[in-house]
Amino acid sequence: MLLYEQLGFLDASSQLFDTGKPAEAKRIATTLRVLFHHKSRAQALMYQLGLHDGLGWLDTAGRVEPTNLLSQSNLTVVKMTTGPNADAQFVAPLSNYYSGPSPFASERQRGMLIPFEQWWTNAVIRDEDRTEFSRRDLVLAVADQDGGAHIDPEASEAHTRLADSNSMGWLFDDGRGAGDRPLSSNPVFASLRQVSYEVMESIARQRTVINRGSA
Repeated sequence: MLLYEQLGFLDASSQLFDTGKPAEAKRIATTLRVLFHHKSRAQALMYQLGLHDGLGWLDTAGRVEPTNLLSQSNLTVVKMTTGPNADAQFVAPLSNYYSGPSPFASERQRGMLIPFEQWWTNAVIRDEDRTEFSRRDLVLAVADQDGGAHIDPEASEAHTRLADSNSMGWLFDDGRGAGDRPLSSNPVFASLRQVSYEVMESIARQRTVINRGSA
């Protein structure tokens, strides 16, 4: 089945990403685009199989809260290390995402299966300029603009700022008197790794439905 072939690609790239190969996020994005990006001349595989609306999709991001004035990267957490090589970077929490009550009454609790269109298009990042990015935005930006499938010389300015210029505005102090400095990574690749986790977990939870539909 073509679906399981693509999931195999996704799993292989995810494992390589976890061993310290962040460029595998480009392959993750390309596979996610094959699975989910649907337009008139190129039907996404999930549409061809009739599964995009027939399944729920794990949401580990919750909602970008409009009343929160700070930038938000809801698919990631920040990992900090101390010592001579003190560092801070965005990482994918995978199964360790926060699933407790939200401090914002309007925010959806994380860990729920939600309809595809919400999962694909809801904002999961909002930067310091209050520009919002959905899973779809991240997948297409990396697959189409960062060389996942081809390199677009006219890459989105907002995506470029997010990936290369710390438009999140997050800083950390390593305690050695050097002052604040940006995190050593951007949230884009780590977010894509978390989306890969969401997809694999969603499929695992609903494999019976998928197999019944493909019988």
